[in-house]
Amino acid sequence: MRRIYSIVFFALTVIQAQEVHYETLLKSASDNSYRLKLGATDTRIEEARLDVLYSNYYPSLSLGYNSEYNKLLNSQTNGSVTVGETTINSGNTYEDSLSFRLNYELYHFGTTAKQIQMQHQEVKVKTYARCSEEIKLHTEILDQYSQALQSWEELHAKESIRALHKELYSTKERLFEAGRESRTSVADEAIEIINLERDIERSRMRYDESVISLSRLSMLPLDPKNAQLLSFTVTTPIDKAPTFDESIEAQSYREKLTQKDSEISAHLRSQLPVLSAYGNYYLYGADNNQFIQAFNTMQPNSWNAGVSIRVDIFQGFKYNHESQRLRLEKQRLLEEYELRRNEFTKEVETITNRTDHLTLLQSQEKTLIAQTEDKGKRLIRLRASGESDAQSVITTQIQSLERQLNLKTQEIQHAHEQEALRLKQRTIGECKR
Repeated sequence: MRRIYSIVFFALTVIQAQEVHYETLLKSASDNSYRLKLGATDTRIEEARLDVLYSNYYPSLSLGYNSEYNKLLNSQTNGSVTVGETTINSGNTYEDSLSFRLNYELYHFGTTAKQIQMQHQEVKVKTYARCSEEIKLHTEILDQYSQALQSWEELHAKESIRALHKELYSTKERLFEAGRESRTSVADEAIEIINLERDIERSRMRYDESVISLSRLSMLPLDPKNAQLLSFTVTTPIDKAPTFDESIEAQSYREKLTQKDSEISAHLRSQLPVLSAYGNYYLYGADNNQFIQAFNTMQPNSWNAGVSIRVDIFQGFKYNHESQRLRLEKQRLLEEYELRRNEFTKEVETITNRTDHLTLLQSQEKTLIAQTEDKGKRLIRLRASGESDAQSVITTQIQSLERQLNLKTQEIQHAHEQEALRLKQRTIGECKR
């Protein structure tokens, strides 16, 4: 009956286990991450600003209405007098006016076109920024996923090692009672068991923390007690090491530099003359006694049309200071580009070097595991014939488990480095739009 209960309990545990695929986490993060949604919203904002700039190609039409009362303080004043932009009227009258004004910029040396070009480039920059954020998010998921897999392997391997140490402790205790083992050796084994229990708890804690982080990053509800992370391998072969010039980050910097050149060109064109056409149509009404009557008497009065040219002659050295600022900003972008090129190259070199070493270590570890297992089999045969003791057999089994753990850890690290390289090779077409 107890065996039946154990089988049922194991079956329920398997059913409740939540299998988690690495690719599923990436897809969920791309679809649901608030960080990426903010990036998508930023792109739509820039697209809306682009529509605003296109409106500059159309003429503007405005309607103006004025209603005022003029009180004459000097009865000897006759007629209207204009001083500068101020008009002094004679008589006590209510006056109403209605005007329609049409204004259209005919030519400004392509300034509007440059502004639109800059905004198109800003939309691209925001698109690249969102893709870079997605790569960063996926890299964080990769780091946490690898950490969780390693912690899981450490947890179960050390549980098996602890069981063997407990068996070794019992063996040493029997030998001590028979006078063939020292108390110190027995105590050392007890301490080793306590250390293993501490390491097991630490591995469990790291695993739980990694699963919680994966849940936060992917926006998927994951329970550390039930989550079962599946091993991952790199499906896309890495033919060559990624270069910075082909990366999303480099494309973003090149777009920013092109945008800065457009901004410098637009700033230069802003100092050239602006040719505009305008037209006005006026309705006017006035009455000496009543406001309503002034409005009722309003009728077409005049219209005008013309062409204007505006040139900014002097703006307090604003143009020179702005030009210097733009040149310095471009210089800073070039310096940032070279800085990131150097950092990116070093990162790729580090990953590639680590991958090569991990490949060699895995080969060596497999050889050691094979030799240790062969040694263990020989010790078991020798023990059966009375030529070896139980301690040697158990110690060899512990060594085999430790080396298997090292191999699994190195395999996870190797897959991690390969996936990190693949993420650095990601193109704009691979990012979610």
